Amino acid sequence: MEIQTRLVSNIFTRKFLSSTWPMTLVWVIVVYGASFLFLEKDISLEASGVLVFQQHEWWRAWTSLLVHSDLAHLLSNTPWLVVFMFLLNGVFGAVPVLLAFVVMGLGNLIVLATMPAQVSLVGASGVVHFVGAMWVTLHVLVDHREGWKPRFGSALFLMLMLFIPGDYRPNISYMGHAVGFILGVGTGIVYYLFQRARFKALEVYETRIIEPVDFDWSGEECEP
Repeated sequence: MEIQTRLVSNIFTRKFLSSTWPMTLVWVIVVYGASFLFLEKDISLEASGVLVFQQHEWWRAWTSLLVHSDLAHLLSNTPWLVVFMFLLNGVFGAVPVLLAFVVMGLGNLIVLATMPAQVSLVGASGVVHFVGAMWVTLHVLVDHREGWKPRFGSALFLMLMLFIPGDYRPNISYMGHAVGFILGVGTGIVYYLFQRARFKALEVYETRIIEPVDFDWSGEECEP
């Protein structure tokens, strides 16, 4: 007789939170609204070394995450930003997405320190890499329905597919992408450590008793 225990449900198998769509929509409105003010109303929300470090307008490290250089830039960031914000809001709630913008604002200070002081930094690309990396990290750490190796392998494949650039463009801050990715992984790990007991409490296991199979056969053999 064998006793087999397996995980049948956890935080990933429950229904998405009812606030998922509203919270995701709020963030989309904020990003598009800020970009509209920046592009159409010429309201200065960008960040640069001069504005942030010399004029001490620190808030720009955060407002620059919301605005974009043009409509094409905005539209290119929208799909994955919406997808990962939706997933994080749906499974974990609003806090991880809020953390993404708060922590990535600090990350922008690092990025700006590596850039020429006069060059402006705008766009949510760093946030996209942050929320994507955080989602994948939490999935690997929290979802134990599969073994460690399959989870890590699928996470590595997804990261390579999504986050490795296919070409080089001089107007893109790859440093911002890298900082967002690293901070997303780190924040995901810290968030997991603080919420580990909650995640564990949501796990449901199923125990089955497997009866041994008797291969003995007492019948008579038939001769041809």
